[in-house]
Amino acid sequence: MALRSILENRVPKCEHKIMSRYARNNFIALCFVVATILAGLGVGQTTTLITNPDGSTISVTWLPASATQPTTVPGTPTLPPTTQPGLNPIYVAGVGEFLDGLGLPGMNGQSYASTLWLLSFPKDANGFIIPPIPANAVYCSTASTPGHLASDYSDFNAAVAACKANGSYAIVLRDGGTYPLAFWDQNLGDTVGSAAHPVMVTRIGPRGFTDHTYPRPICQGGFGLDDGRPGHPASNYIIVDGLDFQGANPPTQAQVIGFLDSNSGTPSTHVLFEDCRFEHFITGTSIQSTATYALQQLIFRRCVFEHCYNANTIGAEYGEYHFHVQDFLMVDCVLANCGWDAQFAPKSDPAGREHDEYVALNPTTETNDPQHRVIDTIFATPDAEGCEGDCGGLFDTDLYLACPIGGYGAQYQTLWNNCVVDADPQEFDSLTTCGTCASGGFTITQRGKASDALSLGPCGVAGSLTGYERGWGLMFDCAPNGSMENSFFIDKLDPVNSGPAIQVNLTDNAKGLRSCSSNVTFNSVKIHNWMNWPNVSDGNGPCPVSVHGTSSTLTATINCLNCVFPGVNGTAGVSGVEPNYVDPTRTVSTYAASIGITGGAAAFLTAAENNWSGNWNPGLTAQAAINWIQAGFRIKG
Repeated sequence: MALRSILENRVPKCEHKIMSRYARNNFIALCFVVATILAGLGVGQTTTLITNPDGSTISVTWLPASATQPTTVPGTPTLPPTTQPGLNPIYVAGVGEFLDGLGLPGMNGQSYASTLWLLSFPKDANGFIIPPIPANAVYCSTASTPGHLASDYSDFNAAVAACKANGSYAIVLRDGGTYPLAFWDQNLGDTVGSAAHPVMVTRIGPRGFTDHTYPRPICQGGFGLDDGRPGHPASNYIIVDGLDFQGANPPTQAQVIGFLDSNSGTPSTHVLFEDCRFEHFITGTSIQSTATYALQQLIFRRCVFEHCYNANTIGAEYGEYHFHVQDFLMVDCVLANCGWDAQFAPKSDPAGREHDEYVALNPTTETNDPQHRVIDTIFATPDAEGCEGDCGGLFDTDLYLACPIGGYGAQYQTLWNNCVVDADPQEFDSLTTCGTCASGGFTITQRGKASDALSLGPCGVAGSLTGYERGWGLMFDCAPNGSMENSFFIDKLDPVNSGPAIQVNLTDNAKGLRSCSSNVTFNSVKIHNWMNWPNVSDGNGPCPVSVHGTSSTLTATINCLNCVFPGVNGTAGVSGVEPNYVDPTRTVSTYAASIGITGGAAAFLTAAENNWSGNWNPGLTAQAAINWIQAGFRIKG
């Protein structure tokens, strides 16, 4: 095994360094020690990854999941994830976090079955999983698809029936083909997978799964993951991998992938989407379970959701939507230009103004984080919010690019670490004048899509919803406790949607959330060039954080350490004067230029939306841009 190559691939070699030379050398040395120990234990093995239609096989040598998966209580130190090549970036655990066996951040006190499952797969050189396609898998193609065989299926319904009949539960679409809407007319109901034999809908190149000679299959329709009828089996161990879902433009299909739990008496488990794109659907994916039988694991890894909106009517439109999911992991994803609809009334109504991602409330018996993690993900240019997280959870190394509202975590413990909010809005939201609003017949100016304003006016102006100003950065919404660490709010230049950078909300009757007191800690949080800051006030002058909903029984305890909130003086742990930064002009645009992308932040976003397994570039991820920006906000000297 080429240990040195794998180990060095774990350490970034580009000029935007996230480890010192000293740390890098020590990390490699430690990895060699660990690898030597593991090799001595005999944990290496050769695994056949895939059997091609012509009978040839592709094999690699790899270390199994047990070599790195922690066996102790989460929160304790784990072995460095040396056996996962190509999984840049390297994360640093913040307060209240640990690094799991994949090297991904997790919240102390939790264990994540999603990590265990991902660890069980072999991976290619860039860290993409290689699914265990069985020899009797059912293959699909159209007559014009490269490598088309007469034995291939040209109808998804027939392919589902065939894979059930032969027990493979595997449908494989050949690369380079376009699969029209008429192809998709069935769901995967009653295809019950297992850890050893998952159900899958995936792709293949002419020389096997790791061959990317042709583009991914273009899928103009989608399918359901389950049967959806009471009494039918739960949907377990499903993989959707390497498919490019593209709907009509403008969107007309309600959703391309759906899941509605069958209430079978047992919860469904283990659903994984990787290396998929969902573009031009009213909603990209809609995963809905029940409180009694919540879907246990849902993973989106290296997926793209873009231009999911409703052009004609008022309704629910999101890139990714899920409801009643226990262990949720989104990592290395991009969500952009989602949530728009034909609703013109301001966001005082329950419909319209939707989001890139919406995590609906999960009122399970859990009283803390319901194991939701969103890591190394870009949220960009939604109609309203980048991510509405009604379940709280962990948001680590996320980039909120030109979002009218970054997002919020609600109901449960919420942690943000290493995030950058807004980052470069001026290219996306030039000042516009909206048309006549459906509910009021008035005209206002705003930044964003013309004729679709988010608020009735600037924060504090009569007529706006005081305490619910649109345009804030991130909010703790009825979260009993939480923290924000090493995060930046920069360049919010929106005179209409101009809420505060940070808000703590203690009551939210409109959302049906419980009211609660909140204890939130801010550590090394910086605000720079944020309009209406520090003019946000709690009634006693400028305040470090806007707090809404206080009463004789509801209180907010705000703790700050090493924070820079310009103009806010007299608060412990807060500097009201910005220090002499290395380069506070850094944005996504300047990062794009530094890696040779012309066209600014919009061009960077386009490149990130087209980042996939056949042309993977870790420089087009959220963390790469975040590292660049944050390096400019180090103090000189």
